[in-house]
Parts: sequence; structure tokens; C-alpha cells
Amino acid sequence: MPVQQTWAEKSASELYEANKFDKALKSYEATMTLGELDPYLIYNAGNAAFKSAQFPKALAYYEQAARLLPRDERIAFNLKLCRQKMTLNDSTLSFIDILR
Repeated sequence: MPVQQTWAEKSASELYEANKFDKALKSYEATMTLGELDPYLIYNAGNAAFKSAQFPKALAYYEQAARLLPRDERIAFNLKLCRQKMTLNDSTLSFIDILR
């Protein structure tokens, strides 16, 4: 199973580097269903969602990654950027609040 995760994650990263963000996102999401969730994999899925203008999905991934790694500065920065893009500020609604 770890070999599949490594291959799938590599494939997702290659798609991301080729600016195929929608396909990269689908590949990251498929990788996340294969086993234990990796906060950096979740973060990368957030990046792919953000680049493909799926901001609510990106916000959800960044929030999940931030819960797993609360001190990671890159995750915190992208979470803040995504909230700004969605015209939210740091202390307002989360993705869950938006869905209500």
C-alpha cells in the first residue's frame, strides 16, 4: 500500500507542476483515500484546490491541515490567503459555517 501512495502522490505532484490543477486535486484526493492522512498531502490538496479556484474546498483542506500542524507557517499563510480571497477575515466564518 505505501508504494501506491508514493506513486499516486508523485503523479499528483507532477500534474500540479504541469499546471493541471483540477487533475492534481483529484489525484491528491484519491491518494488521501488510500490510507492514513498526511497533513502535507492535505495541504497540497488545498493548494491544488486554490489554484483551480475551488476556494471553499481549499479552505476546508487548509483548516484540516492546520488542525494537524498548528504551527506550520506555510499552512497558516495559505489559510489566511484563502480566507482573504473568499473575503473572510481570520476570526470570522470557517468552511463549516459557510455550509450552514
